[in-house]
Amino acid sequence: MRKHILKIYDIMVFGSFGIFLVVLTAQIPTDARMRLLGKALELIRAGYGF
Repeated sequence: MRKHILKIYDIMVFGSFGIFLVVLTAQIPTDARMRLLGKALELIRAGYGF
């Protein structure tokens, strides 16, 4: 049960974070956007071991 709640929590956190990123990146030039996206993916991979 605890794992199930944590999974829902993860989805909510990453969902809102994703929406925030989309809104944020809509206001930055493409070059900087790609670099930011790469950094975000690196952080996610490092944190979750994908």
